[in-house]
Order: sequence, then structure tokens, then C-alpha cells
Amino acid sequence: MKQLWFTSSKFKPLPGEEEKTNPGRFGQDLANWIKNSLENMGYRIEEEPIPEDWGWVVILQRKPFSLWIGCGNEDGEKTRWGIFVEAKQGIFQRLFKKTDTKSLVLKIENDIERLVMESGFEDIEWEHL
Repeated sequence: MKQLWFTSSKFKPLPGEEEKTNPGRFGQDLANWIKNSLENMGYRIEEEPIPEDWGWVVILQRKPFSLWIGCGNEDGEKTRWGIFVEAKQGIFQRLFKKTDTKSLVLKIENDIERLVMESGFEDIEWEHL
């Protein structure tokens, strides 16, 4: 998996956000931007962004496999942001119905990278996890 990191003051911690995640963890504003931007590109987003302890999740689909985008800040930072795309198949899909999720994840990563580049954010880099 890889994560796209960049610097921007465009996204701000929203009031009460830390109560939904963890202290110093933000990304709701970024997740809303990703959701709206991808919808404008024709992607179907299944629901509003949801909080996790490390940031926020934009769910593209739950079936036939889960496909989502994680959005959050570098721990304690308010201008350094990270985005990653995750596709997870259930055990039966992995065993009996091989689905190529890699090409879909790569397409989404490329679209997100283009959005970030076109937005003029700084210090853009991919980190392999």
C-alpha cells in the first residue's frame, strides 16, 4: 500500500472533530473535499465520510468488496495531510472469486494524485507502507 502526503493550509480541523477521532487527529475537511471532488469526476460515493481513530474514511463501496479512501493528518500537524486507497476482499472472494482490485486502486490513486497536483498543494510525495 502507498500513501500520498502533501502540505496545504486549505484544510482545517473542524469543531468537535477530535471527539470523533483522537486528540491531534484530523481529516474531516480533507475527506469532504475528496468526496466532493471524486463525485464531480463521476465516482459514486456510498456514504458521508466516517471517523476512525486515525482520521476519516470515504467509502466508495462495500460490495462486492470494500473500497475506501483514508484521509488524515500527520500526527499533531495541521498542514501535512495523507491519503491512501484500500480495497479489501472477504475471505470467500479471496478463495473462490479472484477479483483484480489492484487496477482499480491504481486508477483511484492516479485520479487523487491529479487532484492534489492540480490544486497546487506543496511537498507532494508517495510513501510506500
